[in-house]
Amino acid sequence: MTVNNVSSTSVSQTNGARKDEATAVDVPGAKQAAKTSSEQLGTEIQLTPELQRLQKLEATLGAQSDIDQNRIEALQKQIDSGSYSVDAVSIATKLFAIEDKLFN
Repeated sequence: MTVNNVSSTSVSQTNGARKDEATAVDVPGAKQAAKTSSEQLGTEIQLTPELQRLQKLEATLGAQSDIDQNRIEALQKQIDSGSYSVDAVSIATKLFAIEDKLFN
């Protein structure tokens, strides 16, 4: 059936697309509810490698020591006096080491 140049087929296709879009919306607490539900059912959940790396990163960051206030003050004095210099090679080397730890 066609009304005002709109067929019933195009309307149902549009409604189907909207249903798909609605399921893609992140509902607050849904992940926790799904986790609780799967635990109650005894279902095992496999984490993606990306999520496993993220969990390792979170654990590493959580284990970091407190901020070294003395080091911050020393650097601030160097910056204020103009004597602080940036060692680009050292920074690049450390960044590569961090990346290697995260992704290998």
